[in-house]
Amino acid sequence: MGKLFALGNGVNKEPEHAVYWWRKAAKGGLSEAQYQLGKAYLDGFGITKNPTESMHWMTLAAENGNHNAEYELGKMYQEGYATVEDKVLAQDWLSRAARSGNSSAINFLAALSKLVKYTSLVYQQSAEILEGKAENGDPDAQFELGLRYESGAWDVNKNDQKALYWLTKASDNGNLHATNSLIHIYSHGGLGVKKNPEQVAYLTKRAKNHH
Repeated sequence: MGKLFALGNGVNKEPEHAVYWWRKAAKGGLSEAQYQLGKAYLDGFGITKNPTESMHWMTLAAENGNHNAEYELGKMYQEGYATVEDKVLAQDWLSRAARSGNSSAINFLAALSKLVKYTSLVYQQSAEILEGKAENGDPDAQFELGLRYESGAWDVNKNDQKALYWLTKASDNGNLHATNSLIHIYSHGGLGVKKNPEQVAYLTKRAKNHH
């Protein structure tokens, strides 16, 4: 019933009714309903945003094995949203979600390891601040923003077009990591582009010049 009201499937779309039914099912121990209720509190869907309540229901759902909740909970701990920032717990929940095959968690962990390996951890800043730096031509910020859009991590929605745009900008401005990322993308096809050997050759030459 919650899903029907959330999607407007056969009934009028009524988020408040969706939340009503999700709460009933969540209290009954259904992990998917606990996740949906947690997400509703997170997004303010049919109910006032409440980070504490979101954390409560996400935790219950994650402990009941819901991999979407494991992913959201991992992000919350990573970003210190509605809870104390805890990188160890973040890694644990994200890894559980990744092991369940959650592609968002897999992408998040990949982006996280890239950022930890390559950058000054500017990613702890808000997307707004990072976007401002990127717009002003900071190649490190452009690279990190590209990674965020590639993975849908750190308060931005996944967007292949924007990811490619910022990675290209960063590479144009001399960021070697961005150039290496683009080489990988054009070698294997990704972010909505086809394999492009000419582009790979051009970027490989650029990477050597960066050194």
